[in-house]
Amino acid sequence: MQARRPAAGDDPRYNRQGAASPAREVSAMLAQQYLLEVEKVMRHIRETQLSAVLQVAPKIVEHMGDTGTLFVFGASHSSMIAQEVYYRAGGLATVKALLRPG
Repeated sequence: MQARRPAAGDDPRYNRQGAASPAREVSAMLAQQYLLEVEKVMRHIRETQLSAVLQVAPKIVEHMGDTGTLFVFGASHSSMIAQEVYYRAGGLATVKALLRPG
């Protein structure tokens, strides 16, 4: 069975002829711009922070080997980083979060 084209008024993403609306095209363009900006930020982080990551990573591994636990903490907005590590699906079970209630 062939999918029917949306009729006028069925779906605001399409015009009367069933073609993608300008709003949908603008959304696609904005999504592309967003992804380009994300790539630019990630490239900057890689270029400026990789040496710090490589310096601290062995210390984290050593600590986890010694204690079996990685503690992350934060209060208010700073807890977002700790929550990212703690709640990450598929993350390490040995991560323990120290978070302010609320």
